[in-house]
Amino acid sequence: MVVVMGGDPDKELIPEAAEQRCSEVSTELELASLYATVSNKAWYIEDNIYDFNEGTDEYRSACDLTRRWFALEEKLRTRIFAILISEGVTIPQKGQNQVIIPFMKRNGFLDMGGWWIAENELKATNRYSKHLK
Repeated sequence: MVVVMGGDPDKELIPEAAEQRCSEVSTELELASLYATVSNKAWYIEDNIYDFNEGTDEYRSACDLTRRWFALEEKLRTRIFAILISEGVTIPQKGQNQVIIPFMKRNGFLDMGGWWIAENELKATNRYSKHLK
């Protein structure tokens, strides 16, 4: 199944609010949920850079916003890695997503072509199949 992100995963979430939520995360499930939202948003917004000509104010603004979202994604990923390391997982230099996938899965999120999708939302669409379990 191919999943396409057709719109902003959370139009109302801004970097400052996401940063605040990051500081309030107290459970693994909250961490996974925020990571999914921030990662999806970072990649979705990153695509906006191509809408503007290099050197324009709009281009610089889009680049800055993209950097902010990816910095937050990295901060959350570091927290996930700390949990995994405490469980004896080795974090590779390359292919780090492979160690995040099981963490996200145990918290109800699936990697669907680079987008983190909540398993319960996918089931609700009646497109969930055994091979994704």
